[in-house]
Amino acid sequence: MKKAVVYLFLMVLLAAVAGHAADIFRPAWQVKIGPPLNSSPVITATGMILIGADDGTLFAVDQTKQVIWTAKTNGAIRASPALGNGQIYVGTMEGVLHAFSEKGESLWQAKIGRAISASPSVAPDGTVVVCATDGLCQGVTPDGVTLWTDQIEGSVYASPAVGKDGSIFVPSFSSHLVRLDNQGFMEWEKPIAGLIYSSPAVGKEGTVYLGSSEGEVVAISPKGDILWKYPAGASVRSSPVVGPDETIYVGTDDARLLALTGVGKLRWQASVGSPVISSPLILADGGVVVFGREGVIMVFSNEGSIRWRFQTGGKMSSSPILTADGLILSASQNGTLSAFYGGEAGIASCCWPQFRGTGDISIPSEPTPPTTIK
Repeated sequence: MKKAVVYLFLMVLLAAVAGHAADIFRPAWQVKIGPPLNSSPVITATGMILIGADDGTLFAVDQTKQVIWTAKTNGAIRASPALGNGQIYVGTMEGVLHAFSEKGESLWQAKIGRAISASPSVAPDGTVVVCATDGLCQGVTPDGVTLWTDQIEGSVYASPAVGKDGSIFVPSFSSHLVRLDNQGFMEWEKPIAGLIYSSPAVGKEGTVYLGSSEGEVVAISPKGDILWKYPAGASVRSSPVVGPDETIYVGTDDARLLALTGVGKLRWQASVGSPVISSPLILADGGVVVFGREGVIMVFSNEGSIRWRFQTGGKMSSSPILTADGLILSASQNGTLSAFYGGEAGIASCCWPQFRGTGDISIPSEPTPPTTIK
């Protein structure tokens, strides 16, 4: 009898714990923006949410879910905004880089190239690095002055990554990864099999990870040597993220999430049920958030077990982004910005836990830009 009571107590306790774990992740709110949303949102230091839309409008949403201002650009916004120098940088499909204040005031514009489908990046010295689909990359000062220009062979559709030392890694559609120094001079280029839709991720020791349409995940040393290749078995358009233990998480076009070790071995894989073309998000408690193309949101443990699954109402190409108070944000092509509870643990402290790295926007407000104009 006592054994039966103890067993029953344990079953109730386990059910309660499992129910509590499931309740951590749940919908919080939705805002209908209107136009299709193909870019990922970003969060300012004050908690304001910024997202660009296909009609060329930049929307600012506050913590009460209200649209507090809009700013109009000259073309569709398919790339996520970037923050730095106390400014907001947005590229458009008309090839123009726009700079706005945090109040939505237009500060300056710069013509970059044919079209900008890749998000700008802000280097540690405050230089804004942006590439156009015609392969033209520029480094621009916070005042809108072009410091350097570099013509990359092939188109650029994925966002450049900037390392902590200011090195710039540009994925070219001509099947090359190019490394530029912080003055815009090419240091090396490395051939990669297949087309590159994937933005690079930079690990703790400077190793660069990216995927290709040929179904490979590739690790490249800071000097440009290929360290390893993992055969993913399907095209990899998802941009990798890197956790504190150097586990690399990346999605595949055949609807899987891969977890790879730092030496290119498979730790585990899991079905998402929908193609994964955006970056996962690593939480501080080890959880991995991933969006499927058909509106699926899934959260996995760092061992690959499912913690939560939710079906939204629209297709998604955006990456999950975490707010300071632990809300997970998603943007849908039906024009809806959504928030979900579950990220209260915060974002992983290392090493490249979300799209474009740490998401740290504490770039110096008065940077010292490079003095060499190329």
